[in-house]
Amino acid sequence: MAALGEAQPWVATSIGPLAEGVREHGVTVRVDPRVAPGHHNWLPDDLAAYAREVR
Repeated sequence: MAALGEAQPWVATSIGPLAEGVREHGVTVRVDPRVAPGHHNWLPDDLAAYAREVR
């Protein structure tokens, strides 16, 4: 959250299901991504739009 902003969606999972999902879907997981200070991948408006989209 410190690097990506307060609106960064996140998930907590055990490593087993995470590893299975990554393998099955060819997903890339970035742990502790590096973002330039003061820049965020998600802003509160982005998160609200995403929440409306997935409902």
